[in-house]
Amino acid sequence: MQNILKNKKWLLAMGAFFAIALFSFVLYSSAFAEVHLTINEETETVKTRSKTVKEFIDENDIYIGNSDYINLDEDEKIEDGLEILIRRSKPVTVKIGNRTIIRNTYKSSIKEILKDLDIEFDSDDKIDPELDSKYEKDMVIDITRVEKKEVVEKENIEYSTLYKDNKSLEIGKTKTVKEGSEGIKEITKSQLFENGKLVKEEVLSEDIVKEPVDKVIDKGIKPKLIASRGTTANKTKSNNSSTSRNGSTSNNGSTSNSSSTSSSSKSKSNKTITMTATAYSVKGTTASGSTSGKGKVAVDPSVIPLGTRLYIESLDGWGDYGYAVAADTGSAINGNKIDLFYSDKNTALRFGIRKVKVHILK
Repeated sequence: MQNILKNKKWLLAMGAFFAIALFSFVLYSSAFAEVHLTINEETETVKTRSKTVKEFIDENDIYIGNSDYINLDEDEKIEDGLEILIRRSKPVTVKIGNRTIIRNTYKSSIKEILKDLDIEFDSDDKIDPELDSKYEKDMVIDITRVEKKEVVEKENIEYSTLYKDNKSLEIGKTKTVKEGSEGIKEITKSQLFENGKLVKEEVLSEDIVKEPVDKVIDKGIKPKLIASRGTTANKTKSNNSSTSRNGSTSNNGSTSNSSSTSSSSKSKSNKTITMTATAYSVKGTTASGSTSGKGKVAVDPSVIPLGTRLYIESLDGWGDYGYAVAADTGSAINGNKIDLFYSDKNTALRFGIRKVKVHILK
């Protein structure tokens, strides 16, 4: 009987022990939670007694950088089966024109990266690689800023100068009848800029908002009357009597002006020749020994002897050269040719080759 009682006591003691052990095991096991931790692309299951996400991070010595991503707040409660997602940031390089930006981000696509870095862009901008591309290590995101503009520019329209023959004006003289004024044209252009630099320009339209006004100039075509052209003295007939050159009194009692007669005598010409004229501006010593200058002309001595006084008349409205002296010669000046000196080289070049009337003066 006593043995049976002893056995019962032993069985009760063992039962109590196993019950306590089981209870302790259950209690201990319930204190742990399984957390599914994913860092970038790697996932593992971690048992933890941490109460919050912060405690879990500290318990497992997990570093979270300023640019890293975690899907939960630090004070989030730990529950069995909780998923914690961490994405490590990486440096990315973005080039915008001449400016380069290097920053850290955990985003993976080009579009997400630009948004995370607060880099604005629009549909006109060029982005390489494309927005839906995935960022790879050492990749450079190149952004070209594209700007389209439409501008209106004003351009002056030059006026023309019209010359009209005027029989009342002497050859070589001009008269401005109406002043000219420039017109204005508006040009509408489309412009394309890349990173602030104009790369393409296209004219869309041109509108004349003000027509130019032509300048009108009267050009004289009336022949000049030169006293030296005549081959005989002017004579005045009155009552079959004339006035003498020395100022003597005529039969009707009038007296001629001696100085006027003397001037007229000096300006008379022996001969008039139509010649081909050229011009030069090179300074030097002439064939006659004098220095070249205004009024010194080159001739063929067999046609016009050196030292001869001349009056050179324009035949095309250029303007008379005026009084001159035959002072020089030239190998190209043969026959009815004459070379006129101008001190201004441009004037000599513009003169070119013209026909003139050369009056050989007494």
